[in-house]
Amino acid sequence: MAWTQGNNNIKPVEDVNARLAAIDGDMTEEEARAALAEFLFANPAFMLDLIAGVKIFPMQEILIKGWMRNDYNLAVLGRGMSKSWACALFALVWATYNPNHRVVIISFAFRASRRILEQCEKFVNDPDAAMLKACFPQPLQRKTDEWKWVLPNGSSITCLPLGDGKKIRGVRADTLIVDEYAFLPESIIGEILRPFLASKNKIKEQLKQREREDELIAQGRMTEDQREIIEDRKKVIFLSSASYTFEHMYKTYCDWIDLLTKDTRAESLKESGVSYFIARMGWEAAPNGLLDLKEIEEARRNLSESMFNREYGAIFEGDSDGYFRAAKMQLCSVEDGGTPALELVGDPLAEYVLAIDPSLSGSETSDHFAMCVLKIVQRLDGKKIGMVVHSYAVAGGNLKDHTLYLHYLLTNFNIVYMAIDASQGDEVEFINMCNQSEQFKKAKIELIDIECEFSKDNFSEMPAQVRKSYNRTIGRIVQKQPFGSPFQKAANEYLQGCFDHKGVMFGAKIAANSAESQRAIEIGTTVVTPLLKDHEELGEMSPSQLIEHQDYLLDLTRKECSMIQVKQSSLGTQNWDLPQSIKRTTGANKTRKDSYSALLLGNWAVKMYLDSLIIPAEAPQEDFPYLLIGS
Repeated sequence: MAWTQGNNNIKPVEDVNARLAAIDGDMTEEEARAALAEFLFANPAFMLDLIAGVKIFPMQEILIKGWMRNDYNLAVLGRGMSKSWACALFALVWATYNPNHRVVIISFAFRASRRILEQCEKFVNDPDAAMLKACFPQPLQRKTDEWKWVLPNGSSITCLPLGDGKKIRGVRADTLIVDEYAFLPESIIGEILRPFLASKNKIKEQLKQREREDELIAQGRMTEDQREIIEDRKKVIFLSSASYTFEHMYKTYCDWIDLLTKDTRAESLKESGVSYFIARMGWEAAPNGLLDLKEIEEARRNLSESMFNREYGAIFEGDSDGYFRAAKMQLCSVEDGGTPALELVGDPLAEYVLAIDPSLSGSETSDHFAMCVLKIVQRLDGKKIGMVVHSYAVAGGNLKDHTLYLHYLLTNFNIVYMAIDASQGDEVEFINMCNQSEQFKKAKIELIDIECEFSKDNFSEMPAQVRKSYNRTIGRIVQKQPFGSPFQKAANEYLQGCFDHKGVMFGAKIAANSAESQRAIEIGTTVVTPLLKDHEELGEMSPSQLIEHQDYLLDLTRKECSMIQVKQSSLGTQNWDLPQSIKRTTGANKTRKDSYSALLLGNWAVKMYLDSLIIPAEAPQEDFPYLLIGS
């Protein structure tokens, strides 16, 4: 572990404890209150134990003190190193000690930012936190697009959905906390967060103060060097696990390190007047008692080296070492702010392929019911490929919700071909259930199987069989695909090749493109979409939440793909799956691979559909010639 101040603009820290200890004599009650407040603020560990009944490790106190004293803060911590937990404590203390202060928390998804405020609520409502509870007498306000906790001193802690960034652009804040910073689009950071940090909040107060001082100087009652300096420093805290070196967070990390360590940048840092605090700590820096070392060793044995380094070691890696390379997928992704982007409603002139990996369990700990929509696009070289533009992934949903969402996709996207994992058999086959539903019957939608031996391994013959059976007019567009070993091998090798040669693409995030996000919001206010529920969501998502949810599912799909590993059994068969240690995790937030499976199936379905189009149609058979013989 290494510590360095470098070129940082850090003010001298007063030894408050020594000053208070030197006080001799009696104090008034007001002086005693002020002295106690100073002492507690200078000793966060003691304060949190006293007012909240929480004991923190020295490492956590260092983090909290670093965030208190610096303007730009970046915490790159390994899994289990309590970054969100410590940040919740900081938010409580900072809002309590700074009247009329606005703390705003955002993340790539609303539910992620809410976790910090929910942790704040747990601290406040703890039976041992009576003193802290007195500072938060009002309940936490929960709204669809905003969670807010208002203090009697005029301060507030607010959680907002990221959406297209407009919520953040219009909100005034003094401290901004960004959880899972690596997942935010780079354009949002450049267009929203940096202007936020550059703007001033106390212009009115500064002008009034300057006018008063000018009058006193003119009257000879004050000199120029006695002017009061009103600090108006914005504070930002970025929290994240380590990312890949080709992602934007690593660029930020390196830029800040250069500011603090390189002599050539010392002057520019001094002129800015701001201070930086970077904390990067992996599991080895954890104090005794914070982490379960048996779990760490288990993860080390079962995770890939790259994944373990990023998730637990806080080490920036150049690429994933799974079957699908993260760097390759990044090259297959339309950059933030570009087009084509993800879509809430499809282009009526475009063609789309839909893939479904069903899970009919109603338990929140089950696999995701996943769907992936790929848009048929044409590259500059004329080759047609699939581009991921819409996703769906829900655990614990009911059949009605899944049916509603499929109906939504069929009526808002020009779906020309479908594929579904049919490994569970026709008795519980989702498509058959949908055909019998009220929504499908009312809309006169019937989906029919394509007559093709998809369970066989004669893949070269399948496009011709598809061409012969396919009939969109009557709804014969469904490829029911069993996930046997031959199919998995062929489909995974094909998907890997598509990543290598840009044979499949990911659309840009909606939030990163102002035009696309505005279009999505307009669509969201006019099109009735089914309820998209996460485990805490109480109602229908707003347009901005639909946007951030689609952007989140895009990251989820790529992340799941990067974790897939291929292993060979003793019998020689290959298996593509998550690492064993990850598969053993349980609960509603366990790691899943269903979005990867939907993409795998969807990419293969695009191949089947496009290959079938180049098969010459069979000429209609002519009637046998005959003669009429009359009497």
